[in-house]
Amino acid sequence: MSTINLDKIIIISIASVTVLIICLFIAVNIRRLIKYLFYKRLDIARRKYEETLRILLLNSAPVDCDSFSVKRNSVEWKAIEDVLFHSISKGDATAEDVTGIFRRLGYIETYIRDIVSGSRYNRALAAEKLGRLKAPEATGYLIRAMDDPARDVRTVAVRSLGNIRDARAIESLISRFTAAAQDPHSIPLRIVKTSVMKYSNDALPLLIPLLDHSSWRVRGQAADIIGDIAEVSTIGHLLPMLGDTEPDVRIKAVRAIGSIKHEDAFQPLAVMIKDTSWIVRLQVAKTLGCMGGRQAVPPLVELLSDLHWQVREAAVQAINSLGSMASPALLKVLLLMRDRYAREQVIAELLSTEILNSQFDMLCSDDIKERETASLLLVAAGNSGAWGIIESAVRGHKNPCVRKRLVHVINLIVDSNAEDVLREVSESDYDDSVRDAARSALEKSFCR
Repeated sequence: MSTINLDKIIIISIASVTVLIICLFIAVNIRRLIKYLFYKRLDIARRKYEETLRILLLNSAPVDCDSFSVKRNSVEWKAIEDVLFHSISKGDATAEDVTGIFRRLGYIETYIRDIVSGSRYNRALAAEKLGRLKAPEATGYLIRAMDDPARDVRTVAVRSLGNIRDARAIESLISRFTAAAQDPHSIPLRIVKTSVMKYSNDALPLLIPLLDHSSWRVRGQAADIIGDIAEVSTIGHLLPMLGDTEPDVRIKAVRAIGSIKHEDAFQPLAVMIKDTSWIVRLQVAKTLGCMGGRQAVPPLVELLSDLHWQVREAAVQAINSLGSMASPALLKVLLLMRDRYAREQVIAELLSTEILNSQFDMLCSDDIKERETASLLLVAAGNSGAWGIIESAVRGHKNPCVRKRLVHVINLIVDSNAEDVLREVSESDYDDSVRDAARSALEKSFCR
């Protein structure tokens, strides 16, 4: 009896599961069918309104809103919305004109209603659309939306306020920025910073006092935004931050000062190569390279002897970015450098760039100062560990003029292989003038 009951239970269970699977299958397919029919109707409606509404926008013709008045949240409503947003992204009409149409058709009013009482998804979507339309009447609602329980709604509201750029929102955005700098989980800090930065100089009166905030995170992030705004008048507020107790604040202050590129900032920045934090020194190297100028070379050369390879690499890249203008200052620093080990380390770092290689072409420059600077720089380099590239160049450089000048450079370098190289060049170089120069150099070396 018990076996018969067990069989019934199994059969009923299998039948129930089968029915559930069939029901689920039917429900899924009905849902797919409904979506398919919806999107099909939407595509038809889009094509319809593109043929009429988009043409009016392209021709800057007045739009009769009564002709496009449809039921809210219907397929036609969605189609008109898509066509209008698409016209903004395609540049078919100005954002102001399209926003005016949205306003007259009742879309902005609907978005505002959704941001106040819609579902979480609808609140976020409404905030995003209001930001794209740059609707100033939504500013107050978006400010309140920054306190929404849902983080994604708060995030979109902040981004939209940055797009609208309504002065009424600056104070609230700065308040959220201060909170996000200390607690990034409330609102993504990057989003808040971007929105505040879009207000440019209008945000400075509220940002500058934050440079003295008790939280080092707030001080650093405020300096970061001020640097992105790059207003020259803020340099006096940023320079004292180079002495901040927190390395992260000093890094951001250095970066901000570099963005402004004010001449008064160079000397305080040059002093920062002695900073106790290697990450600060790394940023100083990058900033000096961005600011440019011959005066940046001496502190950058000093950083080539830094204990951290990251700092040395940044200094090399910075010097390399300065191009030929760095050569005279670089030569002067090398000639005045008494520490042979430090000089050899500097040359070793320079060998990883094209700085020394570029000097070969300078040997035949029309500018006599460039020729002399290149010659002396290569002599200094050859006497400090860069003999290899000079030896290779005098043997294989394609320009006979360069090879000839390199013969005179080699004659001033103290290296045990110099005489053998000159002898080889005097016998095998395919250019008569280069061979004659090498023979002359050898004769002079014999006379010494």
